[in-house]
Amino acid sequence: MGRVAAIIYGNGHTLGKFEVFAGSLAKTLRLTYGHGGVLIQKIVRRDEFFSYIAGPPTLGPTDKIAEIHVFAHSIGGGLFIAYGDETIDHRRQYLIDQAAHARRRITYREVLDTESGAILTDDFVRSPYREKREAVRRNLTDHAAIKLWGCNAGVQGWVYTDGDPEDVRTAYYWRALNEQNVPKPAVAQAFADYFGRICWGGWQRLSCRGYEPWSLGIYRAVSPESRALAIRGADPPVTSGSRRLSCVSSDAVDVSSQ
Repeated sequence: MGRVAAIIYGNGHTLGKFEVFAGSLAKTLRLTYGHGGVLIQKIVRRDEFFSYIAGPPTLGPTDKIAEIHVFAHSIGGGLFIAYGDETIDHRRQYLIDQAAHARRRITYREVLDTESGAILTDDFVRSPYREKREAVRRNLTDHAAIKLWGCNAGVQGWVYTDGDPEDVRTAYYWRALNEQNVPKPAVAQAFADYFGRICWGGWQRLSCRGYEPWSLGIYRAVSPESRALAIRGADPPVTSGSRRLSCVSSDAVDVSSQ
């Protein structure tokens, strides 16, 4: 069985070239996993993300993933892998305009369907993605871990807003996500629960252009399946540049899923 690392990156848009960050990290990871032991893939659609992690096409039949790194903008309760995507922006505005014309409120499900370029915490607990969970976990080593390279991936209890709620012209769109699955877990916690592994994420804003997370707090999300591993202090070493996340775990916010 071979141990491999997987790097996924989305759109940086005007706030950074994520393919550059992913490529730089890949060079470091190859020192551990070898040239063929690092998978790197750009993904900007939710369906593609879940299909990929359930069965990476380049993963060998006896290979297991030891590290997963995701470069994406984390906003509120989700990773927006298609950040700045004009197709989704236009689709969102069309829905808002149509709802305003019909004088109706946009629904929770309509927002989920429209935001096809985001991996929301809600997605992990709904069909068809919930049913992919066991297939995803089978691809991981027992001590696999995840790192989300995105702003605010460790923020808990996010409440969506649409701007000034007192302004009658403010469209009801993002607030629809507050209608179900609240309080929202941190994005890192949703990943930890879904993958059954420890997940790391920044709980303060990262420098999107520089990606220097060591100056801020690191959120350490623990799932029920990975809690025993965490209690023993055997956190898997997730590579980050020339350092390991386990080196700063003493400064992390330790959160265990109930």
